Amino acid sequence: MKTILRSKGSFTTFFFFVVTIFSSCSRSEKGQTANLKMTKVGDLVVYSQLLTMEDICQNAREKGEILNEDSVKSFLKRNVLFLITIKPNKDKIGNSDILANGVNSWDEYQSKMQTMNFSMEPFFELLTNKSRTKALYVHFENYYGLSNKVVFNVGFGNSDDKEFEVIYTDPFYNLGQVHFYYNMQDTTQN
Repeated sequence: MKTILRSKGSFTTFFFFVVTIFSSCSRSEKGQTANLKMTKVGDLVVYSQLLTMEDICQNAREKGEILNEDSVKSFLKRNVLFLITIKPNKDKIGNSDILANGVNSWDEYQSKMQTMNFSMEPFFELLTNKSRTKALYVHFENYYGLSNKVVFNVGFGNSDDKEFEVIYTDPFYNLGQVHFYYNMQDTTQN
């Protein structure tokens, strides 16, 4: 990671490095902050967490990874990364396995898993004052039914805008479009 990341291939490499750092690590989902947003839709709760340099470096240190902080800072100046988590609203449905939610057959389940694993980019958008772009990459954290949540690591090319909106158009749970608004001046992003 000593070189500055410029190409899409470098984005892919670094994005999957970040996904590895954040996979299966604990995340705070208790309340909203400038970096963590939450919305309840029906029986589900959707979280969006803007990943900051501090988040990435702290998780790398916790896992014993060696990380060049200058590379992270350079990467985050050109890219925006999010964790999108969908969980059951415990007040309404408890801790059910939401992967099976709305699935009536094995074929439907396979189709859902195929989409979640390989075709989620069109369902995530970054809206700024200047543009509306689809996600460059989405990684689905497959817990194989061992967890009651669905987690997507989502990467967008960055814009110069300090205010933007992440839009998730849900194809599985009848959530419709879920919007999360961010103002970079309010976050701890460096």
